[in-house]
Amino acid sequence: MPSLFALATLGCLGAMFTAPGLRTAIVTTWLAALPMALALFAAVATAQRYTGDFCPLLITAAALALASLEPASPRWRVFLQTVVLATTLAGIAVTVALTLHYQGETLWGVPEETRFDYHHLRQTVNRFFGVPPP
Repeated sequence: MPSLFALATLGCLGAMFTAPGLRTAIVTTWLAALPMALALFAAVATAQRYTGDFCPLLITAAALALASLEPASPRWRVFLQTVVLATTLAGIAVTVALTLHYQGETLWGVPEETRFDYHHLRQTVNRFFGVPPP
């Protein structure tokens, strides 16, 4: 989500200046999501469970931001696409790690067998990367 959020917001801000033909689509996309976002902020503040509801907006905005890279010179386009790819892969890795940790370690009501499997997986990954056991 952090890389998707960055691509959607920073990319759309950049596209407003570099791709004038996308301005109307970008503004319309963000304005259309405003009522939903305001309602979700209350739910996210109390439950921290509804951030996935922002995915359609962020994915649409990120696609518009990526479209704005097309007219760039090949050197800049490849560089920016590489940055987007690297941050996206890093975001995926962090999300998977946080999900595994949350569901295997801290989530209430997880069976002991699942906790044991998580700890075994964690030790295996730690050994692979040379991290000493906690």
